[in-house]
Formats: sequence, structure tokens, C-alpha cells
Amino acid sequence: NHIIDQCTGKNGIVNRISTYKEYLKPLHPFNIGDLQKESFRLFKYSPNYTLSIAENLYLKALISYPRTNSQIFPVGINYRKILNDLEKISSLYKKYVTILLNQNNLYPNNGTKNDPAHPAIYPTGITPINLNSAESKVYDLIVKRFFATFGEIAIFKKTKINILVNNNFLFEKKKKNILSKGWTEFY
Repeated sequence: NHIIDQCTGKNGIVNRISTYKEYLKPLHPFNIGDLQKESFRLFKYSPNYTLSIAENLYLKALISYPRTNSQIFPVGINYRKILNDLEKISSLYKKYVTILLNQNNLYPNNGTKNDPAHPAIYPTGITPINLNSAESKVYDLIVKRFFATFGEIAIFKKTKINILVNNNFLFEKKKKNILSKGWTEFY
């Protein structure tokens, strides 16, 4: 209340404006730990529940083997074929695949963690049939992460304004504008 009383009806003076660009590289492919964290963040699914869903998706041949620590896609898989297969699943996937295939290059932003036994988790391109709600959500998350790893860098313009009120109180206002969606279009 003290600050409100001291500032109400007073003029503010803008004493600093700073603007800069922020560049966000695409996300890395999913390993099981990253998938579990995202699944909890988005759906509140426990790590064990997410693992059991991923294993079901694997047994239905919809994704690669999920029990992996790798954040690196295998060199030998045909990304274009998987993308072309995924675009047949939904109109949204088709839109994303069109964007990706029109980019200058199609290289994943692989992470640093490698598991020689199993690559990062990726969709196989097989059309899912009869998935329950939880399976559909996790499958969609894996597909969108797959798309995002191939996306371009996202660029944001960030502006920070400092306002001094009553020569005593400094307030900060931040604003973020998207200059280029890049990979955030997919994820």
C-alpha cells in the first residue's frame, strides 16, 4: 500500500529503453527423461505412466524404442519418408510437413546425449489407430517434438522499459514480439 500511495497520480519518467533480439535454437530430440518431463509439465502424467504409454506406442510400432538416453536421431533413417507418412495423419501435420520440406535444409538439432544401443525417440510414420486419450496426447507430443527438431531458429524482439515514478520507485515493463516463429510454429 505504501508504494501505491507514493505513486498514485504521479508522472513516470522513462529513464531507459533497451531492445534486443533473442535467438532460440530448436529443441533436441526426446530421450525418455525429456519426454517424461514434458509429459508431466503439459499433462501432469507421472514418469511411470508416461513410460508405460510410450511402451504401448512402441509395441504398436508408432514410435522408436522409448527407453533411451539419446538425444540424437540415427543417421540411417529417412526423415523425408517419415515426414511424408506423418502428413497423411492430419491436416495440421500436413501443414507442418509442408513448412519443413520447404526449408533450405532438413537436419535435426541433435543434442549431446548419446545412447549407442538406441537413438532418440521418433515417430515411425505409421498411422495410429484406436489410441486412447493419453496415448494420443503423448504420440502428438512426440510427433511435434520431431517436427520442432528440424525447425529453424526462432527469433524474438525483446524490449525492456524502465520507468521512474516520484524519483523513488523504479518500475520495469517487458515486451516480447515474435519476428520469426521458426520451430515454435510446431511445438
